[in-house]
Amino acid sequence: MNISPHTIDNVLSDEQIEKIYSLLNNATDAQLYISEVWGQKSWTLEIPQDIIDGVSDIIKNIYGDSWYLEIPRVARYDNTINCKPYLDPHIDNFLDHRITLDIQLKSNIDWPIIIDGQSFSLKNNSAIIFSGTNNIHWRPEKDFKDGDFVDLLFCHFRNSEKKYEISNEENRQRLINLFNNRIKYGYPADPVEDENFEKSLKLFESQQSNNADRMV
Repeated sequence: MNISPHTIDNVLSDEQIEKIYSLLNNATDAQLYISEVWGQKSWTLEIPQDIIDGVSDIIKNIYGDSWYLEIPRVARYDNTINCKPYLDPHIDNFLDHRITLDIQLKSNIDWPIIIDGQSFSLKNNSAIIFSGTNNIHWRPEKDFKDGDFVDLLFCHFRNSEKKYEISNEENRQRLINLFNNRIKYGYPADPVEDENFEKSLKLFESQQSNNADRMV
């Protein structure tokens, strides 16, 4: 699935953004997930239907009505947890191909996202569209100072057609491509060494599709 990454501005209204922050400010511990792998906090919130409809229309108008949004999450990167934000080159290991719409809600720092070697700097209330399952993506290493933050709304879209399912062989090729390109982009082939390749492949094939660690 080939998608050319591109950005869009003014995704949400001011009122919709405030709705999200109202939900965030009243979120329970049960809604919070902390990923020590990525240095990220994220929440599963009851996102209002008008927001879901709006972001869904963006994707459907470009790629067709068969794409639908599955479990949007609000994520925050800052230095308030015992692990720093660190997003090295990766692909999202879902079991079917997804279209990703990442919306930067608010941020007080510039922390670009790099997709297949191309850097994109988002503004508040702007978004990037790409395929997280196909495009290798990461963010450059950055030391977050006290008060620095980046808040995002992650929207992953699935397709109702089975042709977008990822076979074991395709997973193998995606991993090989990823590790080859990690070196190309200046990162070591780790965290998966050659002798652990089969173990990593099985992890790709077995993880639950809505695991929050897939959504970065």
